[in-house]
Amino acid sequence: MIYIDRTGFAPDAAWLIKADQITKELLNAKTLDQKHKIIDDNESLWGELKDVLMELSHQKCWYSEAKDTFSYYHVDHFRPKKKAFGLDKKDKGGYWWLAFNWTNYRISGAVGNVNKRDKFAVYRNKANNPDEVWEDETIYLLDPCNQFDPIKLTFNFNGEARSLYPAGFHKEQADYSITALKLNYKKLKEARKKVWSDCSLIVSEF
Repeated sequence: MIYIDRTGFAPDAAWLIKADQITKELLNAKTLDQKHKIIDDNESLWGELKDVLMELSHQKCWYSEAKDTFSYYHVDHFRPKKKAFGLDKKDKGGYWWLAFNWTNYRISGAVGNVNKRDKFAVYRNKANNPDEVWEDETIYLLDPCNQFDPIKLTFNFNGEARSLYPAGFHKEQADYSITALKLNYKKLKEARKKVWSDCSLIVSEF
């Protein structure tokens, strides 16, 4: 996982105006089905930001740090739009009001995003509507946009992602994120192992 510093970044004014208009429609919609239809009808909007968001990570996946030149990257909704499944695998309610909030977007490789889908376990202070402060949630999923989250992960010489902490909530966060984002996907592990081996060789030669 790589820390993404978004300081000073914002989408262009035209995009923000469109996103604001659609969000107002969402807030005014009476039923959840109506809100979901508005999201589906405008799903191309977040895709418009993919290229500029990828520039923030030098074309790498924000979760895995992998760079792939022949696969589609996804604009992931960090807090899922329609459903959010907790540790008990039950839907606790999605974050529809954040569907067009660009600060909720993360660039993800296809493997991680497909595996993550609607997994988003909250330890406490789950926000269920726009009037509740979602920033106050204590969540399990590590966030590449939180500078203190990526450092909770480490890697061994076999290329496996592991928790930096032996126990406690930070370990629970790391373990949850490794599983939810499939950070020990076989090809990822192999790539990390090669980097470890190459670096070890350089050190030995020196």
